[in-house]
Amino acid sequence: MTFKERVSTMGRAAKISFAALALVGGFATAAPATANAAPAAIQSADGVQASWSCTYTLGYYRADAYCNIYSGAIRLRSYCAGYGYIATGYFQNGYVHLSTDCYPYQRTGSWIDSIG
Repeated sequence: MTFKERVSTMGRAAKISFAALALVGGFATAAPATANAAPAAIQSADGVQASWSCTYTLGYYRADAYCNIYSGAIRLRSYCAGYGYIATGYFQNGYVHLSTDCYPYQRTGSWIDSIG
């Protein structure tokens, strides 16, 4: 299997995992996405929690979320292999760009935390 085929296979696996987790209102990746991964839109679940919708771009080191926050507060968290957890601060109401960067460590998972 060539390098290009391996990257393509990892990208498909990440998209499948991403789509499955999108149904519950959060996201994570089982395998790293390519640096130019296409954005995906996910909406939050209804209830007493924060209300938000985000579009994500996931890379090997970095995760970016472009979010509309309607109520409550959210933050972007990532796990960096060999380092640990990193997170943005909490943001409320409005449009925000959230970003985490694990460089030089591999980003192995990212998700949105919400309060209120």
